[in-house]
Amino acid sequence: MRYTLRGIPKAVDKTIRQRAWTRDSMGLGEGNLPRRDLADVVGTWVADEEAEAAFKAQDRVEKGLGWLTVAARQKRKRAEA
Repeated sequence: MRYTLRGIPKAVDKTIRQRAWTRDSMGLGEGNLPRRDLADVVGTWVADEEAEAAFKAQDRVEKGLGWLTVAARQKRKRAEA
């Protein structure tokens, strides 16, 4: 699994990268995870109004959450441009 994080302090970034390298060198990294072919589920999505409403609710940003609110505004500005 991969994540994208922005604004990480350099010392934290260095530590995370060192630990990731160590895991890979020990054979514990992502390259050694079991894989699953998902061909049997491709194209099987069935639209569900409740699920769609839940997905939209996850996209809402609550007021007063500081940096989250700023990120949401920046995302909206990029979408409008």
